[in-house]
Formats: sequence, C-alpha cells, structure tokens
Amino acid sequence: VLYLEDARQILLRLDSAGGAARRAASGEISRLRLAFVGALLDEKLVRLLKAFRQTHPECQMHLTDLSPAEQWEAVRTGTVDGAFIGAPPRKPGRGMTLVIWKREPLRLALPAAHPLVTRPRLRLPDLKENWVMVSRTAAPAFRRQFDQLCAAASLRPRIVQESDRAAAVLTMVAAEQGISLLPESVSSWLPQDVVFRRLHGRQPLLEHAFACRTDPANPSLAAFLKILPGQN
Repeated sequence: VLYLEDARQILLRLDSAGGAARRAASGEISRLRLAFVGALLDEKLVRLLKAFRQTHPECQMHLTDLSPAEQWEAVRTGTVDGAFIGAPPRKPGRGMTLVIWKREPLRLALPAAHPLVTRPRLRLPDLKENWVMVSRTAAPAFRRQFDQLCAAASLRPRIVQESDRAAAVLTMVAAEQGISLLPESVSSWLPQDVVFRRLHGRQPLLEHAFACRTDPANPSLAAFLKILPGQN
C-alpha cells in the first residue's frame, strides 16, 4: 500500500495545479485527460506518463483514479480522452478502440498463516475456500475472466465478500477473510501479511487495455497513442 501511495504522489506531481499554472504561463496550450486504476498503477505506467510529459511539455495532463467501469463510461461520454482500464471487455463497442499495452500474471493471494502457503502445488480445482474478490460492478471484465478460469477448472468459488477496490480486497485477505486472485503487481503492498503464489500449470495473464474513442478529436491523444506500447 505504501508503494501505491508513493506512485500516486508521483502522478500528483505530474498533474499538480501549481505546475499546471506555471506551464500555462510559459505557453502550454493543450491538455490530455487520462484515467487509470489505482490498484494497477506501477512503475511502467508512471514511466510512460513521465515520458509523454517530457516529450510534450506544452501539454497539461489531467489524471484521475477511477474504477474500470467508471473509466469506460468516462471515455464513452468524453469526460476523459483515454483510460487505462485493466482487463478489456470482450467487445469495445461502436466508436471505441482498445490497445493491449501490457500483460502480467495473475497470482493467488493467501493470508500469510494459511495452510495452503506451504502446499507445493496449488491447483484452481482444489481451492474450495472462501474467496474475496473485486466486485463485478467495478471490474466486470476482470470478473468475467475469473469466472472463465473457474469454469474451466470446474470450480464453483464461494465468494464471501467483495469490494470495488483491490486494496480493500488485499486487506480482507490479510485479515484472513478469504483468498483471492489478483495481479502480480500488487504483491508488494502487504508483504508481511499476504503471500502470493503461482497456480500450477498454465499461468493466467491479465491483459491491460487502454481505451479511447476510435477517432480522437484531441491531437494530444493521437500523440500519446504513438508512444503507447502495443500501438506501434
């Protein structure tokens, strides 16, 4: 959680009101409104945003932390220009574009004292435990992926609690309320209280998607897309 707060502070410095005022006074004439999922914020995303800031100093970035569902609606309605939504929907819909810019493993999150921590192999069909998960409302595409993984393993997970935020889900795991499946990038948040383990067999991957309108009206977004991995 401390790392997440550090990363958020970096973004706040990129998007500070004082900095925006100074840049406007020095001739800044464009802006780019982007949304991201706080739980998926990592060094790669921070480096990407900083690289755009350095190569386009005339552009003022507005950054907003929203759930995937909120981001999708914000892009659709034009509240933001683009969004790092995490798991992509099956069909983007008319007028919407998705760019897969990163992939990372999904890991099983266990309370540190859980008996499964010492088991050599962890298979999804054997995990008849209490589960805590990110809610379907906040992250519908991610939950659909989880459903597909469970169906393929003939597992009917007993989900006892949900939250709209991954940080809250991780806290539930630490409090021994259940186990979860989460992106590997959050494994450093509570290293003493939660253990992340690989699932035996083929590793499930989380695809990270960037969503935007197919015909962006904002020239700054077009410039941003050129440096986005997976777009070149």
